Amino acid sequence: MRAAKPRLPAPCHGIAISAAKPPGCIPTRLLSPAMRLTTTLCCSLLTTLLWIPPGQAMPQRHGDGFSVGVEQITPHLQQQFPWQYELMPGVVSVEFRQPQLQLRDAQAQLAVDISITTLGQRTDLGRAQVASGLRFDPLQAAVYLQQPRLLGFTQADGRAVPIDAQTAGMVNEVLASYANQQPVYQLPPAYAALAGAVQSLQIEDGRLRVRIAR
Repeated sequence: MRAAKPRLPAPCHGIAISAAKPPGCIPTRLLSPAMRLTTTLCCSLLTTLLWIPPGQAMPQRHGDGFSVGVEQITPHLQQQFPWQYELMPGVVSVEFRQPQLQLRDAQAQLAVDISITTLGQRTDLGRAQVASGLRFDPLQAAVYLQQPRLLGFTQADGRAVPIDAQTAGMVNEVLASYANQQPVYQLPPAYAALAGAVQSLQIEDGRLRVRIAR
């Protein structure tokens, strides 16, 4: 009968998982140089795999789906700005900057600085207040604005900025283009597989609630 092969004790690492050491744990200083190197590399790899970049926290799970808050959507949104749209290439362009999103009253509310450049001359229109619905694209596993509309412009002190109908129409045209091209939120890879089963998208209690069909 062959003798049972002895089991090596589990090494202890510098990162504490719990206050008590696991049974059979030995300090890494007692391991051979090769085993210490292997242990260090494994620990580094595990840390890399488990690390979640700021603003990319996983959605909150619910019995019928999941939800995300503004704090999770904002980092993705900010990566897209400044965003520029050419109304007349080389002649007239519109630029969006400094987005701020809120989810309330069953709709998305976006504040964004808008400027227009005509033949190289830039004019700041002010900070636009935009209201919009939201839609989910299962092919892109992403959330987009739906039918955004300009509510008005404000200055830094909150005072309203007069805007003519022609400028308002131009801004709404650019907003529609943005809504078709740029998602405000992309599902994390771990949730992208559920995109085809998304049944509804709603704003509830300041969060974006995604329900999955069963």
